[in-house]
Amino acid sequence: MRVVLLWSGTLIAEAMVSLLSARGRFDVVGHSSQPRACLSLLKEYDAAALVADEDLLKQGARDLIAGAKLLGGFSVVVIFHGDSAADVEEADGSVSITSGPEALFLEIHKATEHLVRRRPARSRTNQTFGLSRREFEVANLVAKGYTNRRIAEITGIQEQSVKNVVSTVMRRLACENRTQVAIRLASSALGEPSPEQP
Repeated sequence: MRVVLLWSGTLIAEAMVSLLSARGRFDVVGHSSQPRACLSLLKEYDAAALVADEDLLKQGARDLIAGAKLLGGFSVVVIFHGDSAADVEEADGSVSITSGPEALFLEIHKATEHLVRRRPARSRTNQTFGLSRREFEVANLVAKGYTNRRIAEITGIQEQSVKNVVSTVMRRLACENRTQVAIRLASSALGEPSPEQP
């Protein structure tokens, strides 16, 4: 299973990569202390999980988690320090750094098993609209009320590219504005027919 590591400090990051690769038998395709770089690695290698240090999540990487949850393409496991679990509601799992490697491996497997069960429904919804994965990702972010600039930050693509994708999404969904995109996606998720377009 492919994994990306969001961790600061080269020495500890290398030790985590070694632990996950050798003992956990995970294929660690990359690591970085930069959330945007991790997002790119996750997409490029179609990784199943992001293993993240809670300290980096406190430094503004929650946008990465929100984008990850909308993509549905990978799970997030947070490694927290101390005795109390990390307060990251977007995470699919969390484990204390003092728990030991077996607890970490188990948490990654549990988080990704849950993901595998959800994947088919997402792809059917995506196909229903005739959108690419990227277009569907952006459409979901538009439906959540994010601006183009915010979508660019979450997805790691340029703001102009976001504008182009939003235009394509609106054209394919026969929507005149962002609110109609949100209504169309919400109606589909509830299994209701979408309102007629003027």
